[in-house]
Amino acid sequence: MPTRRRALTTLFVIVFTDLIGFGIVIPLLPLYAEHFRPRPWVFGLLMASFSAMQFLFAPLLGRLSDRVGRRPVLVISLLGSVVGYLCFAFAQSLGMLFASRILAGIAGANIATAQAVIADLTPPEERARGMGLIGAAFGLGFIAGPALAGLLVGFGPTVPGLGAAGFSVLALVMTVTLLPESLPRERRGLGTTGAWGGARLASAWRRPELVPLFLLAFLVVTAMAMFEVTFAQFIHAQRMESIGLLAGGIAHDLNNILTPIMLRTEMALAQVASESPARHHLNQVLSSCERARHLVKHLITFSHMTEHERKPLQLSLVVKETLKLLRAALPSTVEIRQDIRDNSGLVLADLSQMHQLIVNLCTNGARSLRRKGGVVEVSLSDLWLDHDTVDHLSNLEPGPYVRLSVRILGLRSDIEEEAISEAQEMEQSLEVSRSIVAAHEGDIIVDNQAANGTVFHVFFPRIENTGHAEAEGPSALPICAERILLVDDEEAIVETVKQMLDRLGYIVVPRTSSIEALETFRKDPEGFDLVITDLTMPRMTGSEFTKELMRLRPDIPIILCTGYSELMGEEEAKAMGIREFFKKPVRSQEMLERIRSVLDKKPA
Repeated sequence: MPTRRRALTTLFVIVFTDLIGFGIVIPLLPLYAEHFRPRPWVFGLLMASFSAMQFLFAPLLGRLSDRVGRRPVLVISLLGSVVGYLCFAFAQSLGMLFASRILAGIAGANIATAQAVIADLTPPEERARGMGLIGAAFGLGFIAGPALAGLLVGFGPTVPGLGAAGFSVLALVMTVTLLPESLPRERRGLGTTGAWGGARLASAWRRPELVPLFLLAFLVVTAMAMFEVTFAQFIHAQRMESIGLLAGGIAHDLNNILTPIMLRTEMALAQVASESPARHHLNQVLSSCERARHLVKHLITFSHMTEHERKPLQLSLVVKETLKLLRAALPSTVEIRQDIRDNSGLVLADLSQMHQLIVNLCTNGARSLRRKGGVVEVSLSDLWLDHDTVDHLSNLEPGPYVRLSVRILGLRSDIEEEAISEAQEMEQSLEVSRSIVAAHEGDIIVDNQAANGTVFHVFFPRIENTGHAEAEGPSALPICAERILLVDDEEAIVETVKQMLDRLGYIVVPRTSSIEALETFRKDPEGFDLVITDLTMPRMTGSEFTKELMRLRPDIPIILCTGYSELMGEEEAKAMGIREFFKKPVRSQEMLERIRSVLDKKPA
């Protein structure tokens, strides 16, 4: 009895130690896999490979242990775990990650052998309690493993994998030195004669008492696979939420910084003579602010925090602007060439997604040139696709299109492994581009030619010019005398907007605290013709502030502005009774026209 109890305790420690290594890998696998940017279905296969190998090899290892003994099978499987975790620690490619999970899954199939050891050592009346040891080891391993992963990853990306391998080595040593063989030689091979195949499996299924056990085992393995995938999705969602929060904070601050710069530049332009050389410098500042405003919008879009809005776009202008921004982002060894026709047709598209598409195609292509240099050649043209041509483009119908082409010209890597890796990276990175193009009823084809490099052809349906009149220049604004309560926690914005409105005769009462502004309004609710307030403010937000204002005076016109907010958009603001809603930074002409529109009770 003491020998049996010691053997069971040793087995419990062995399984627990081995499961710690498994628990270390589980929370980190999605993060490591994301480094290689696999396609979604490839990532799904990676996560399922462990359970698939367990399902296939558990009966094989169990049958093998019936022939050669339990301990040899446990020793070999634990050795496989060590190799698998080392592959995980030093994985330099997606293939190595697959190898690590496949090896770990095969090795993890030893759970059937561990259960057989329990069956060998315990009488029938104590067997259920003995099997409970395996379940307890599983649970404790899943508790300790992820906690250790969080500690080890701080010492370097390879340390968790090495730690998992170390725990498996410890389990291996304990198996060799402490675990006795539970299956006597005279019992080995009993009942294992004959082929292992469909007939034996079918006979097992015909035994009613075994069918629930088979189904239960299948459900356990399925739940394990679902747990891995769900855990991976949870980690990815947490990362995206963190990125979104960070991007929102950056967008809010940048927009607040840009607002006074843009408004003061426009005020300076209004005071500078048309022939003054300073006008050119001020226009350059304004142009740079506009580019920065678009960059902030892209930042929000890339973090999936904004709705996409499709409008008629002159794609040639978008391509040229994006290529200007890309120049600083690409290595100096990569040359950008462009052949953009200014009179190319209009497309119905979302501006930010078009920027994202161009950036993706160019940067992904330039990545393959980062070692030896080369050329990224971008062209844009109109064309008509006939029936013969669209047969090769499954998503398109005959008609007018705008074609965006990105050609990658350069020397590919001479090392076969590097060349294959570059090709895989380029193919994987196309997934986002394909989704954008598909959302715009277009198509994308990749033409790989040794002589002419790789060419990405993107086709968008061309729309006819609606014939709208060209935008008129700034209209003359009247001199006014209305009293405005201006509220924003950014002092630079308050000062700038006040000066701009003062010049037109408005009487502006500035406040940098919503609490103070509310007290000011409460003293004389009828003394104000308009309130302009920021949304994101400390102590009392803009939405709470406006509710208090409308409680004191329901008909007070309110304009709400924000640098960024995911909590409130224009529709929500209008539903609250707010007259106008706009996002910073805003041009002075637009702001003044909206103010005048609200005061005159005309639609914006």
